[in-house]
Amino acid sequence: MPETQWREEIVRPVRTLQIVTVALVTGCVVFLAVAMFIRLGENDPAQAAAPVPTFGYALLVFVATALLARAIAPRWLVSAARRKIAEGTWKPPQQTGGGSPISDEFLAKTGDAGKLCCVFMTKTVVGAALLEGAAFFSLIAYLAEGATLSLAMAAGLIIAVALHFPTLGRAVGWIERQLSLLDQQRQWET
Repeated sequence: MPETQWREEIVRPVRTLQIVTVALVTGCVVFLAVAMFIRLGENDPAQAAAPVPTFGYALLVFVATALLARAIAPRWLVSAARRKIAEGTWKPPQQTGGGSPISDEFLAKTGDAGKLCCVFMTKTVVGAALLEGAAFFSLIAYLAEGATLSLAMAAGLIIAVALHFPTLGRAVGWIERQLSLLDQQRQWET
């Protein structure tokens, strides 16, 4: 395969991943708007003065766990997938429906770069989804207790989800680095 062919082929999967990332962020932003609308419409002083912020404590644990999982899980997924690609045992994720940007034809055209594109998509979605879950929980805590800290955490987490937005250049650079690591891994095993 010519060196530049895979770069042209990953445009569609990256565009699909961009749409998924925008959808994740949009869902959070819409829920944020709804939560703020609901909380700003409430004028119940008993609600505002909750004695023990039960959700707030649970939120801190949940967000810390999500951030830790976000730091570990995508790296673990990439490492395991790269090892399987090097061994020749990697299999593409199961596909449902006909709209998947990853096909057998795509993998045949792109080789290891196409496989790594699949891995890039998976690690991006997993990383963003872990933070999205924490953002939703932050908004639930805000709805329940009205704590500004919960709202601020949600906003920060939504921004963190948005930072997962993949550009073509970022995807190409990541795949090139992984191809280099894959070559090193194969040389090490021989």
